Amino acid sequence: MLNSLPGRFRRSLGQLFIVFLMVAFLFGSISTFLVIASRAGEVESTEENYSFVVFGDSRIPAYAPYDKTNKDKLDELIHAVTRYAYAGKEESPYKAVFNPHTLQLERIELPGEAEGQSRVITYGRDGWPDVFVDRQGDYAQVGLLAEGQEWVYDNVVREVKEGVSDGKDGPGFVLHTGDIVYFGFQGKGAEESPYWQDFNKRFLSRLPDGGPADLSARFFPVLGNHETWGDKNIVGFREMFPYLSQYGFSLDHRVYNFDYKNSRFIFLDSGIMDPDAPADWYKSTPSYEKQMEYLVTWLDEAVANNMDHAFLTLHYPVFSRSGFGPLPPEHNPHSLLKSYADEIDITVFTGHNHATEAYKVDGIRYFVAGGGGGEQGLSSNQMPENYPEDLYWRGGRQKLEYNYLVVEVEGEDLTVTVKRFRPNELKPYSQVNLVPDCMD
Repeated sequence: MLNSLPGRFRRSLGQLFIVFLMVAFLFGSISTFLVIASRAGEVESTEENYSFVVFGDSRIPAYAPYDKTNKDKLDELIHAVTRYAYAGKEESPYKAVFNPHTLQLERIELPGEAEGQSRVITYGRDGWPDVFVDRQGDYAQVGLLAEGQEWVYDNVVREVKEGVSDGKDGPGFVLHTGDIVYFGFQGKGAEESPYWQDFNKRFLSRLPDGGPADLSARFFPVLGNHETWGDKNIVGFREMFPYLSQYGFSLDHRVYNFDYKNSRFIFLDSGIMDPDAPADWYKSTPSYEKQMEYLVTWLDEAVANNMDHAFLTLHYPVFSRSGFGPLPPEHNPHSLLKSYADEIDITVFTGHNHATEAYKVDGIRYFVAGGGGGEQGLSSNQMPENYPEDLYWRGGRQKLEYNYLVVEVEGEDLTVTVKRFRPNELKPYSQVNLVPDCMD
């Protein structure tokens, strides 16, 4: 058809076609540039924003799937428990109550360390404890409800699933401050231990697959003293979390670290528990001194790389008014950490004392995140007058509480929220902002 037109018309149409192509190319380039620029702006505004969950001390003790015909196995279990708890002191007899019809174990009564003290453990049908009641004379209080651990597990899984599916808001991974399982006397390996099996079934296997960005998983724990009790080679821990080896963790090197966005994450090993000094850093791998060398190196690297935050996780608390108390000065990393407070924002997560506490000391935030499911003592120790204030309870009486922390990072800013379940209150579910409202 074009060949039938006069030559000048053909030339004019050809020129118009070329102009059209040039305009289309230019417009497309500008549009593409605008889209790319817009997307780059979105990435820049969110690339350092993320969140994660922290909880700890979630293990429930004394799994006992025994009936009256297996009383010898129950005796072995109680012997192992009391030998550890009483630091080799002479054991007192315990009392077991079995259902007269089914012969299943219903209740155990264990004597306490002091006269007039006792603990009553009530069992469910599957061999796991349901309730702990601690008695002192005529006074009694509930120290454990199994539904507390269930609430933590279910809500952490829900939060991470929502965070992953949303892609922008919500936590993408979890830190654990140790004491995931009770001990290794009923099986060490991940497929052998009833404690590891239960943890995997009800929590770990329910987390979304993979990990955020360059991380290979969504769960990053430290060793607690209970992971090593009856399993000195940490068989169960290593089998359950084999991916930790790529960050430096091994049987002979129980520490590791990684970088995520604008933050460095550091995980230390505060060791097994010395029953005669249960708050002390004891027989860690590597030694306390060597780990402090690592800590200096890892913090120096974070500062040199212009990281905004350093998050340190270990089991034994640096500051605490509860339970076994804090690490002693000779094995306490605070003196080292405070020398970096002006160079990088530091937050420390610990556990061990089965309590929830918060401290701000020399510019560093310290959390005791021990409300993950285990039994709770619900009492504070008498501390020196100049001891740092617990910014969570603020001198008030502790209550039975199960909780987890949600940490939100927005560039240089940090938000920490406690989401909690207090079963003895009329409104049991609540949350409170600790950072910045109570601490910064």
